[in-house]
Amino acid sequence: MCCDKCRWWKKDDDEDNCYGLCRRYAPSPVMADINAIDYKTAAWSWPVTEDWEWCGEFTKKPKPLRLGGLSVRARRAIKGMDVSTVDEFLALTDVDILQFHGVGEVAYCEISRFQERLSGVPPQTPEEELKAEAAVKAALGL
Repeated sequence: MCCDKCRWWKKDDDEDNCYGLCRRYAPSPVMADINAIDYKTAAWSWPVTEDWEWCGEFTKKPKPLRLGGLSVRARRAIKGMDVSTVDEFLALTDVDILQFHGVGEVAYCEISRFQERLSGVPPQTPEEELKAEAAVKAALGL
């Protein structure tokens, strides 16, 4: 739960240090002059932290969705669904996938299996898969 694993933290461009900016909230005023009274003389900045620090606002960085190993048709379909993280992809239901333009039965099966692999759910038996597909098609009126 350190800053370097948080979605809100952005590492400094300098590779030789372990500092970064916490962007959880808007920048705060940093007084250039301790006696300054108004905001016109203040600088604004996000908090600077080191990668090992932590706070109570930690949110895990989303895992990017990697589409390697899929057919071109399945990759195009997933890209068209406007999902870029594993969590967004796993949140798609069968109905969401089937309603997307250009997803045929073959791509649907490939995308469903890809979801199963990413989620860690054991694959269905062929009979369970046929029942699930029939239920989805019935729900969509196909």
